[in-house]
Amino acid sequence: MLNGVAFLFPGQGSQRVGMGKDLYGSFSEVREVFDLAEETLKIPLKELCFEGPIEALTQTENAQPALLTVQAAIMRMIPGLPSVMAGHSLGEYSAYVASQALSFQDALRVVRKRGELMAEVSRARMGGMLAVIGPELREVQERLKEVREGVAEVANLNLPTQVVISGDSLGLKAAEESLREIGKVVWLNVSAPFHCSLMSGVEVRLKDAILALNWQPPRVPVYRNLDASQVVDIESAKDGLVLQVASPVHWFETIERMLQGGIETFVEIGPSRVLAGMLRRLAKGKSVISIGDAQTLERGLLSLGLVQAGH
Repeated sequence: MLNGVAFLFPGQGSQRVGMGKDLYGSFSEVREVFDLAEETLKIPLKELCFEGPIEALTQTENAQPALLTVQAAIMRMIPGLPSVMAGHSLGEYSAYVASQALSFQDALRVVRKRGELMAEVSRARMGGMLAVIGPELREVQERLKEVREGVAEVANLNLPTQVVISGDSLGLKAAEESLREIGKVVWLNVSAPFHCSLMSGVEVRLKDAILALNWQPPRVPVYRNLDASQVVDIESAKDGLVLQVASPVHWFETIERMLQGGIETFVEIGPSRVLAGMLRRLAKGKSVISIGDAQTLERGLLSLGLVQAGH
């Protein structure tokens, strides 16, 4: 057990073409994970991850199993478990795989289904997500009350001054104009309006699949996106995954609770450094490590004291 260490798993938006490629070429354990993923889902996952194109990789039905696979492959190379774990949106599934509450194959099948259901919503009602940087949540919520047409709702509470909005095209365009008056607005590289009421139909259809999974008690406590509470039993894990689909992600509150619990080192497991950027603002003075490729894997294991220099 790595005391005082948290493992964190990013969600959609962190995908990039080439992710996992050098790890696949370097380690047989990683090859086993990718090969098992392709065998399980019968889709060209390696080609999507290694070669793209980014438009295909970003499609939610592809991005979700692809990111889970990369994160599970990296975890195969880390000989130890942390004190706690959390994942941002999709990353919550990776946290349950890493904590051995779910098997990789079970999680893979359900996130593929999750992605397909979310893609259906997106095709039926075009939408997306945008980040609002600068104003606090209360100010953003006041502006969203002024939106009269379409859907525009709070989806991710990433930082006290970074809120992500989700909704359909009509609602987001109306909200964007108003939100630009109080902060910087950035459209996110995602293909669907996640974590808002538009996803309530997905929640209903995904519930049976999540409940039917073969669950085990997590070996390491996992924090839920739903309410930033610490999960140590199977029922709260299931409920959290079902309800998070159409509910906001309480991310900065999760990190604050980890800090209160004595976490000194945060390790982001994934191909980008999206969480690391937020952590440097949320956890000032704490150690932040990113592991996403062969080079950062070696550096990260050294920093965690899991290998010695020169090995």
